[in-house]
Amino acid sequence: MHSSSVSIVLQVSNNLVTLQTCLTSMMGRPISIDQLRQDVGQMIEKITHVTLMFRRIKLRMEEYVCLKVIAMLNQGTSHMLDLLSILTAHVSSGLIVQ
Repeated sequence: MHSSSVSIVLQVSNNLVTLQTCLTSMMGRPISIDQLRQDVGQMIEKITHVTLMFRRIKLRMEEYVCLKVIAMLNQGTSHMLDLLSILTAHVSSGLIVQ
């Protein structure tokens, strides 16, 4: 297996363990890693790939916010309030300059 493939597999496993820990704490009962892998493994793998890609290209917070805005605008008008609250929060924090 190529070293980057090993790294991705390890990161996905770490993310599943983190999710398992959080869900177990929130739900007050143990959740098996096998159940998580079956239910959300593919989603965690995709999110991990995107996260690693963002790290690899050294995506800045401002660029991430812009990507998020573009994605939300493409989802239609039902997400406009969410979009406004995100933009307001980022302007208030100084991440986006008016």
